[in-house]
Amino acid sequence: MPASRSCLVGLALLLISACGGKEPPPPPEDPCPNVHVEKLAGDWIKVVGSKADHRSRMRISGTPDAYEMILVPGNFDRVRLRGRVSGESVDFEQVLTEEQEGEVLSGDRIRNRLSVRPTKAKCALRVRTDMVSVQNGVERTRTGAVEEYVTFPEDFTFTFDPPDGPLFMDAAAKSRTAMEAEIRERGGPNPEGTHSTAIPVGVFVPADQDGDPSCTYDFDLYFDDQPYKGESGNLSDGQRLAAGEVQDGYRHWYVPAWYAPYSGNHHFEMFRYRTCSGKPRERIAVQSLDALLY
Repeated sequence: MPASRSCLVGLALLLISACGGKEPPPPPEDPCPNVHVEKLAGDWIKVVGSKADHRSRMRISGTPDAYEMILVPGNFDRVRLRGRVSGESVDFEQVLTEEQEGEVLSGDRIRNRLSVRPTKAKCALRVRTDMVSVQNGVERTRTGAVEEYVTFPEDFTFTFDPPDGPLFMDAAAKSRTAMEAEIRERGGPNPEGTHSTAIPVGVFVPADQDGDPSCTYDFDLYFDDQPYKGESGNLSDGQRLAAGEVQDGYRHWYVPAWYAPYSGNHHFEMFRYRTCSGKPRERIAVQSLDALLY
């Protein structure tokens, strides 16, 4: 075969240079390589137009065949979901307890399903939330609006963690007797209180649940899902605060004067830690209270 013809057959693109032609241009650089069905792990925040809404955010972890999500859906709730890749999107379904599953089947609860589709054109995730209910034994789906989420800015800190237990206000925060009475009467903490510059907030926890008595115990505070800074505006006011001493087998995790001077719905969070000799600081649990302050 003539040499001039051999340059036109086979792997043409690889032979262009050998034939004296120009190399093809390199493919365009991916503007958002992490916006991909196999690279969703990270924190994401909802955007409307050019504005971000930190009240709606999601944290995705895990791998494409076993993603997990914590969704904060525009309030202080925490919704757990699990998902996996399905074509060009990732399908997530809400994780429910056995009791909650029964409530779905009886028509008393709605299950959330999310479809997450990466969109390179906007470097964003297009998220559609479907609400699934059961009526007369038949599953019905109500399709929600499609919203956009982008990568969470690195210079902002917001909490995502579901609570492990409650926090209490006022008398129930100061007295174990009052706390136990509130649990008996209400099944949990009273979420209603008066806004103030000094609200007592706390919880009594059996010390043997916390761990080795030779360890030290402290906590970090978050208010409305951000690090608590108190009236002074100093971050240190809400970090590494010492837990109370053990009395009658209970450790008192307590803030005598939480600065919350505004009315409305507010979220109190206490991240409890222990530090044992020769080991790094370890989180024990998250206590929280979704409160309504008048």
